[in-house]
Amino acid sequence: MSRTLDNSTSTRIPAPPHDPALPGLPTALDGDAVRTLLAPHVTDGCRLVSVRPAYVRYKPGTSCLVQYELDFAGRPGSTLAHVKLFAGVRAQKLWAKGSLQQLAAQNGSAPLASAAHLPELGAVLHTFPVDPALPALVAAASPAAELVRYKPGRKALLRYGPAYAKLYDDERAPLVFAAGRAVEAAGIATAHPLACFPSLRMAVHAEVAGVPLRDLHGGAFAAGVRAAGEALGALHAIAVPGLPRHTCADEAGELAAAARAVATLRPELGEDAARVAADVTDLLAELAGETTATHGDFSDDQVLVAADGVVLLDFDESRAAHPWRDVGNFLAHLALRGDDAARSSFLDGYGLTDDERLRPFEAGALLKLAVAPFRRLEANWPIGLERRLALARGRLPSTTGRPVDAALPQLAALTNPSVVAAALGREVLAATIVRHKPGRRCVLRYELDGSVLYGKTYASDRGPRVFRNLQALAMPEPVAFLAGLRLLLQPEVRGTPVRAALLAGEAQVAARIAEAVHALHRRPVTLAREHALADELNALRIRIEALTEHRGRAQRCFARLERAAEEPCSWRSAPVHRDLYHDQVLLDDGRPILLDLDDAAMSEPALDVANFLAHLRLLALQEPQRRVDVAKAAAAFRSRYAALDPLLDPRLVRLLEAGTLLRLACIHAPLGRPLLRECEALLPAEAPAVRLQPGSQLEGALDGRAVLDLAAASIEKHAGVRPTACRAFLLRHKKGRAVVLYRFETAAGELAFIGKWFADGGGTVAAEVHTLLRARGFAGADFAVAAPVLHDPELGVLITEAAEGPSLRDVLDDEPEQATRAGGWLARFHGCGALLTHGDFAAADVLVPARGPTVVVDFDNAAPGDPAFDVANFEATLELRGLRRYGDPNAFAAAVSAFRSGYEEYAPLPPLAPAVEALVWARLAERNLRGKPAGAIGRHALARSASVLDR
Repeated sequence: MSRTLDNSTSTRIPAPPHDPALPGLPTALDGDAVRTLLAPHVTDGCRLVSVRPAYVRYKPGTSCLVQYELDFAGRPGSTLAHVKLFAGVRAQKLWAKGSLQQLAAQNGSAPLASAAHLPELGAVLHTFPVDPALPALVAAASPAAELVRYKPGRKALLRYGPAYAKLYDDERAPLVFAAGRAVEAAGIATAHPLACFPSLRMAVHAEVAGVPLRDLHGGAFAAGVRAAGEALGALHAIAVPGLPRHTCADEAGELAAAARAVATLRPELGEDAARVAADVTDLLAELAGETTATHGDFSDDQVLVAADGVVLLDFDESRAAHPWRDVGNFLAHLALRGDDAARSSFLDGYGLTDDERLRPFEAGALLKLAVAPFRRLEANWPIGLERRLALARGRLPSTTGRPVDAALPQLAALTNPSVVAAALGREVLAATIVRHKPGRRCVLRYELDGSVLYGKTYASDRGPRVFRNLQALAMPEPVAFLAGLRLLLQPEVRGTPVRAALLAGEAQVAARIAEAVHALHRRPVTLAREHALADELNALRIRIEALTEHRGRAQRCFARLERAAEEPCSWRSAPVHRDLYHDQVLLDDGRPILLDLDDAAMSEPALDVANFLAHLRLLALQEPQRRVDVAKAAAAFRSRYAALDPLLDPRLVRLLEAGTLLRLACIHAPLGRPLLRECEALLPAEAPAVRLQPGSQLEGALDGRAVLDLAAASIEKHAGVRPTACRAFLLRHKKGRAVVLYRFETAAGELAFIGKWFADGGGTVAAEVHTLLRARGFAGADFAVAAPVLHDPELGVLITEAAEGPSLRDVLDDEPEQATRAGGWLARFHGCGALLTHGDFAAADVLVPARGPTVVVDFDNAAPGDPAFDVANFEATLELRGLRRYGDPNAFAAAVSAFRSGYEEYAPLPPLAPAVEALVWARLAERNLRGKPAGAIGRHALARSASVLDR
């Protein structure tokens, strides 16, 4: 047997604007393209002739449902099927669950697979009657049933001879059945309700004779319209118990949703739609809140004209609402039909004149109908949408020109106290905007009788998720989420912003914030959303792609960040804030309160720690005169959190902090350069690009297999396990020396070592210093040097253990007190009896892990000499670093003081002779001026040397 496709083509439907979350959407709207995708799923022996997209329901950035009419050769009528596209991997996850396949297995034979996964679209296929939202449909759609109407995922109308059955995706069937009974009991002609089956979500009514009003024309249509008006007036005069209330707040929510839909499909019309929604909302709020039983979707499509009068159908949307809502909806449909004469007939029948107060109801209905041409996938839907919006605008008084936010059309309702009062069921005295980020979100303040509430509304659909997160975390417990208005309400939180305390360097406040953040991370809750390292990097990548200023430098930083992130790390899962910084914290009687958990998710706690620290760096750049105080606060926060969380990975904190600084550089353009500089300082050093000469020492140093052969026996002797493979990473290469990181694979895991290669066959002094210091106690809990593993003078290589921890240079900005550890190490070194100096002692050579001893590396210049040289060199390099980073040679004065204190804990500071100090400065001047223009750093060092000699 075979399955084939016909060569006929189908109409292509204009796609909405590009949606990066649903890249398959244009394909899904192309009948020919879908026909090709469905080919593997056509039943053997069947021939698919055409695919016509017929209906769409679109949720931007999340999902899209497209219904098709499929024609197969030799089969009468069309086969219905629909695909549902999902963002991300949701389609794959849904298919993997298997529940859809189980439902599809209940279906009989069909020319197309009852269900299938379409990875090319990121979608799942459903062939009628398979519909997970209407699980009873498979059984209900028997051969005896005729399908009358079907909206996938919503409802289906089936005919069984003289009876009609309607299935719903929710629990409304009993309500619809009861409404029909009440209308019939009041003497209003309607389809006789026969039965209700709540377990099937089904209501059944009898067949009724008549011609649809929409199919009539001329005098017959005018007469039918008048009779429809009379019947609607009768409906509004009866009581229908149990109907849900539809308030002006509910109407405002529907109008805002309609405006958002217009803005999604035709962004250039977004402001116009938002202004119509705003004007209608204000006008409706001024009307008296009259409430009656209403049809809810009254139009010429819901009326049959019979021999003895009209029959009202379909009470699916019945509500207790303002009666003119039905009137406005019917008038809107007449306006689309272009029948002005019928307008008067309808109003005469209803008993109204063409009152100006009806216009906002009609305009609102037209706005809500604006996207119908797109939903029906009409070929010219963009024109149809614009026409309907113009009709809505034309029903209103001259536009006010009021400023609107097309992404937040609900703002007009949310700033109207009467609308919010209707939603809350409480009097609202005042509604004011506190903070508005156009196109994204808005914070509002509501003054009630005796209390204050704060509301937050979003352009995105995140509101329900944020509400659930706040319910789970109770920080504090939210008041409500008004879905129609997209309004999240929270109680007022009192407190003082912590910014001033952090600028004052109040370490106790910073430590308390760390405790509050740690308490959040320890909450025994599981939030719905997971946030992985890949998610963090993807969000940052998108920001950088949109960057204009400093883009090249930012891209290089990101590339370094991505490479560093490839290193294995432990990524935990705990409730985290994800947007934690000082402006999100209040102090209430000394107790920190965390605000704005909009982005809370399950993720790595280091994410919050890094975000907070990076924002303190930003604060220091914004307030440079308070930089030292902010650094004290940052150090207190970092230290306290590390003490509370022993599993916190300092390397991961540094990477995430660098990523946050990169993101802040994209946001705060005027500070872009210094923020990128801070980011670069936190990132691991990049391996230099070099050209390898065949047979050179460097080529051998980077040959993992050759190094494995060279060092395997020594590694096994040192570690007790033999390595089986080696990877080499070049760290530095200049002046005839190369530093290489080696990662050896063993049965016990990966081991890291550092290899230093000397072109002149050197390394003997460094090897002897390592051995001597290890023998003199530099392998303890406080001070250490890396253990030497292999020294080969002929090859000029020294291999030692790889010491862990950040360098002192990289932490001094935040933790100047860490310099105490460098001073203590150096004093012990000078006092060990070796009569040695380090020869180039600087913060970059000192590793300060959070747990473990202080380790010093790089003894290439070690030699007998004056200990004061090491002290002077360390302090001079800090002076130059302050000048380079901040333009202030005294920027690291606190670190210098800490270094001296640390030294003096073990020995008095050695006296510094002018000649030694001048030599230090002269050597640093020579390094910074060699082969370079006379920059500020070199000139400063040269001037300092001269000033010492001039004393």
